[in-house]
Amino acid sequence: MPALNSLLSLIRGAIPIFMLALGIPGVAAAQVYEFNRFVRGGGGGGDPSKQRIVQGAGANICVHIAPGGAASPNRVHFTFWNQFPEPRSRIQQIAFDVGRHSDLFSAMTIMLQSPGVNGRVVPPRSHAMLHGISADYWIAALYPGGITPGKMLVVSATLGSGRTFANVIGALNEGANPATAASGFRIGVTASHILGGPPPGVATINDDGGFLLTGPSARCRTQ
Repeated sequence: MPALNSLLSLIRGAIPIFMLALGIPGVAAAQVYEFNRFVRGGGGGGDPSKQRIVQGAGANICVHIAPGGAASPNRVHFTFWNQFPEPRSRIQQIAFDVGRHSDLFSAMTIMLQSPGVNGRVVPPRSHAMLHGISADYWIAALYPGGITPGKMLVVSATLGSGRTFANVIGALNEGANPATAASGFRIGVTASHILGGPPPGVATINDDGGFLLTGPSARCRTQ
């Protein structure tokens, strides 16, 4: 039980610690990004006001990317968290497409996750809402939990031989640039229940979608 309590305390404190790390000398290379590029999905249906909410919701999906530090110099940690205002929203799938950088990583594992998040590393797959993404690694934050608002999941990626944190950021910037996206490192996520999900007896209210990482986020840095 003491070990469990220690783990839960670490999880609860993980996001604030990562945020504070941004201002500490020696880890200034850490970056925080948002996913403000809608790909496909319900997208808010035919209502323009709902379209604006759902298709712009990727600004509320955040990832903090940091080197593993002295304890894990050959790793990079990706901390995903949900800042949607809708309490029933959830992040369900995370896809890593390394593009031409096939030697960037050698493995990925789940390092930490909030209580109630049931993330798993699963075989890569395709997803209709992430059209154009050819995943090399796939994280399923399994239904019905997913990553709900205020919760997080940390993916620890083992760097390939000779690869560095700078290589990861360079490949990610390449993937975020529309002109070079197809060859760069891209991260996509799927999210559902962005407007709360359907009421009983209704199949869908079209409040889901796939989103791609776009670039650094001032908003995510302040959360």
